[in-house]
Amino acid sequence: MARGIEDVDSLLEQPSWNHLPDPFSIPSMEKAAARALDAIRNRERITIFGDYDCDGVLGAHILRSVLSGLGATARTSLPHRDEGYGLSSPTVHRFSCSGTDLLITVDNGINARSAVQLAQRLGIEVIVIDHHRIQDQADTTAVWSDGFCGAGLAAMFAWALALKAGWNDTKIERLLSGCSQYAAIASIADCVPLLLGTRTLARLGLAELSRSRHKGLQELLKTSCTDPSQPDSRDVAFGVAPRINAAGRMAHPAEALAVFEAALDEEAARQSVDRLNHLNLERRRTVKLHFEELVESVEPQAELP
Repeated sequence: MARGIEDVDSLLEQPSWNHLPDPFSIPSMEKAAARALDAIRNRERITIFGDYDCDGVLGAHILRSVLSGLGATARTSLPHRDEGYGLSSPTVHRFSCSGTDLLITVDNGINARSAVQLAQRLGIEVIVIDHHRIQDQADTTAVWSDGFCGAGLAAMFAWALALKAGWNDTKIERLLSGCSQYAAIASIADCVPLLLGTRTLARLGLAELSRSRHKGLQELLKTSCTDPSQPDSRDVAFGVAPRINAAGRMAHPAEALAVFEAALDEEAARQSVDRLNHLNLERRRTVKLHFEELVESVEPQAELP
């Protein structure tokens, strides 16, 4: 069946936070969380490096949010599409020059062997949070699983950090409620199998979206969903996600990130979403134009005798 679903009964079962796997069951999660907490306590300079698509943007936002909640001032960096996919040597040099002690990648990095080696030579430790197929694995601490998208793994990493920091159950549930909203959007957008932990995050995250008080999310749902009070997977796949992706395709992914940073500022949220709407219309016009040019370039097939 679609998205890896084979057991319809389990699909219909209402999930709870208890259905999520232990975050420390994911390889290297314990080590990665401990290193990040040490960096926070020692006031090290932390840089988060995401990607230009929906998953990478939302994963970076999840990490920045939880690190901020733990007292860190982490810098978030998203690449322009022209820079190419993933962590590169020029990007590492830039982080080194601007000052970075710990680099955390999300939705990329698992195969960036040479770039990670360069970072290590320059004195930067690297934590990779990624779900892509391993081809040439970087030799560093890697929180990797193909059972989640990048933002889903970021949510699990945030949970692990909160547990190691000693947050109480109420505070952790608030954290999961917030992270699940972004993980739900990214999981649907990235077309990962909706199974086990990913299914739980997606189902619960959609429910959290319906009652979100986040101004940026409210504005985005208002313009993207048939019924903003009850967003569903179709709304996310064909309304929310294309607007987020349009920023990385037509301008810079930071324009999408701005929506999620406008949690309390209604005017900033409205302006950021208006910008995404404009970029999405521009994307649709560009796709339409390219399709028409392609059709015109194809010569009519000769009629058969």
